[in-house]
Amino acid sequence: MQLPKLLALDVSGVVKNGDMKFLEPLQPRLTTLVLHNCIILESSLQSIYKVKTLRHLDISVAESSYAFQLTPNMLRLLIHNLPKLKYLDLSGNSLDTSDEEKKAELTENVPYFGPIDADFIEEGGGYVYEDEMVTYREETFSISKFLSNCRRTFKFLGLLHIDDEVVDTLPASKVANLSCETNILTALQMYRERKQFALVSMNAFFDTIRAVDCKQVVACVELCKSLGVNRILSETHSASLFHLSRNNYRMHFTDQTKQLIITALLDAIEKCRHLKNVTLLRNCGLALLNFDIPGDFYFEFERVVKNFLSVLKLKDSEGLLPRIYVYMCNSIVCHVEGDKKLLVGKLGLVECMLQLIKTGLEKRIYDEVMETAWSALWNVTDETPYNCKIFVSGDGMELFLSSLQAFPDKTDLLRNMMGLVGNVAEVPELRRQLSKHVGVFIKLLQNKSDGIEVSYNAAGTLSHIASDGPEHWIGGSVTRQDMLFHLEAAVDSWDINSQRNINYRSFQPILRLLDGNHSYQVHLWASWAIANLCSVSPDKYCELLQKENGAETLENLSRRRGIPEKVKTLIDTAIRIYRNHVK
Repeated sequence: MQLPKLLALDVSGVVKNGDMKFLEPLQPRLTTLVLHNCIILESSLQSIYKVKTLRHLDISVAESSYAFQLTPNMLRLLIHNLPKLKYLDLSGNSLDTSDEEKKAELTENVPYFGPIDADFIEEGGGYVYEDEMVTYREETFSISKFLSNCRRTFKFLGLLHIDDEVVDTLPASKVANLSCETNILTALQMYRERKQFALVSMNAFFDTIRAVDCKQVVACVELCKSLGVNRILSETHSASLFHLSRNNYRMHFTDQTKQLIITALLDAIEKCRHLKNVTLLRNCGLALLNFDIPGDFYFEFERVVKNFLSVLKLKDSEGLLPRIYVYMCNSIVCHVEGDKKLLVGKLGLVECMLQLIKTGLEKRIYDEVMETAWSALWNVTDETPYNCKIFVSGDGMELFLSSLQAFPDKTDLLRNMMGLVGNVAEVPELRRQLSKHVGVFIKLLQNKSDGIEVSYNAAGTLSHIASDGPEHWIGGSVTRQDMLFHLEAAVDSWDINSQRNINYRSFQPILRLLDGNHSYQVHLWASWAIANLCSVSPDKYCELLQKENGAETLENLSRRRGIPEKVKTLIDTAIRIYRNHVK
């Protein structure tokens, strides 16, 4: 078959016997010939030499069994006979310089191959040689050095495996080998569809990044994003993104570069999540941990949360995935407020944390995941009634009681759980659900395992329940008066200067208790809370009191007739600290 007008031919993996006679009818116009993963013999080169119009020649091999041993003379003839060649890919082949006769070729003159007039070539003209020849004086042949003396400028040279020597003078716009960062990136770019080459290049790229020696971060990230979902490549590129996001690099990043890396990591999670590639998901999680959470995630906030929650639904026998992703979820809800906290709840974080807790209880395992899941629930329900409702409707109180029974001596767990219950108690329509467990909260009033935090939150919960009045009391066998007695005794036992492990964003729930005609013990807890917080953290809480006009509420209560002395003393203490601090 005659194909005189054919310009490009790709027969990758087709030629298995080295026979290139099919090129003869293509000689007049063929400019591109791709013989990747084909078996090349010395006789094959003779056929290739005749295609004088070639500008692009690819004889690379990814299969080691197909590698062709090029001799210096073969390479010299290849360049000599293809004067228009601008793209040459030799990657994966080998170089044979063992024969003494071939070594002697190193001292031969190398002709000058260009520029040559195209019309002159097509008219059958000869080759132009420069009077002054270039001579090799090296003891060992190097393709890179040979090409650098060739006086030919290439657009691309593929030298992966065959020559990874560092040569600054290679006459090519782009070179693919492992000699330097730029060439490695070129290899990744050119070989993204050739997995064997891409993996070798990616490993070299990874070593460069790990050594904190990467200069082209944006180009690196773009290439990582483009490598697809091949398992090994994805694991390597996610590990590379981890090292790129370390502080050594990140401290120099613009916001745009940070967002580029985060987007690449989210893309990787979404592409490979269905493959349940635990290693990749771990790498991505560890890389995301390097960023400021949640500050660096705001540009893709909803997408980030959705991905974290979806990963937490996967199984990981070693338990590292849930540890990483539940920590990031908790970091997010610990720092966001208002609409974003509400959004996190609507995206399913509460249900996800409850499931993690349920799994831990079924296995009778108390670990970092369970503790952090309760912490996340404490944070996500703060000042967010919607999320509190999801917790209660999702059998959250049953899991609270089960966790308390299974792990009664875990101090951090108790603090987190009671902090959460305290948030639920601030929602009037949910307090009836808590009233059934008054006896449990009274017992926790005596708990001093974590300073006063467990006792304090139990007292806060009881105060909010009591604020609904005697007509709504359903404390079971516990009378309301007994509860109030225990509540007062607990508050009286606390040191007003106790340091706190708590973070109030608003005083409104406490101020509402002070503003109403509630029982004396309710006022006692609320006034103690404000006096204590203003005493131990005046900078923060006096400012918050001013912002929310809380001082006015305190002063009104202080002037009220019949106010118990203990309550008045606490309120006056808070007012004095406030006045001294806010000038």
